[in-house]
Amino acid sequence: MFKKIEVKKYVKQYFPSFVVNFLQKSKKKYWAELSHNDLDKLAYIYSCDKWGTHYYTPHYQKHFQQFKNEKVNLLEIGVGGYNDPSLGGASLKMWKQYFKKGKIYGLDIFDKSGIEEKRIKTFKASQTDLNLLNIFTKLKNGGIY
Repeated sequence: MFKKIEVKKYVKQYFPSFVVNFLQKSKKKYWAELSHNDLDKLAYIYSCDKWGTHYYTPHYQKHFQQFKNEKVNLLEIGVGGYNDPSLGGASLKMWKQYFKKGKIYGLDIFDKSGIEEKRIKTFKASQTDLNLLNIFTKLKNGGIY
């Protein structure tokens, strides 16, 4: 029987990098599908700081669980990954997996268009822009802001 490390070494040695990347992404997606009800597990799967670093996910789970199957629009301010447009967005992917019918939006001071995918959209803006923040005074009642 092969050991796990031997299989990984073999795959990396004999398969093109795009195949290795596909297998790694497929594995992550598979585990995320199995864990879509548990924000702690999703945060771990997507390497999101909402669990291990800050321990926010138990609180999020408690407050957002009732909206899990709703068509939510979620905005997260601060996407991560600094000025690299293809880095960051771990928590956006976590939210996308958790809110299966939701649309997830990210706002960051840097361009994050490289992480956009179906149901994830990003906007370049600063949270210190008062004109931008005034939009929250125009949202309709009944939402969670």
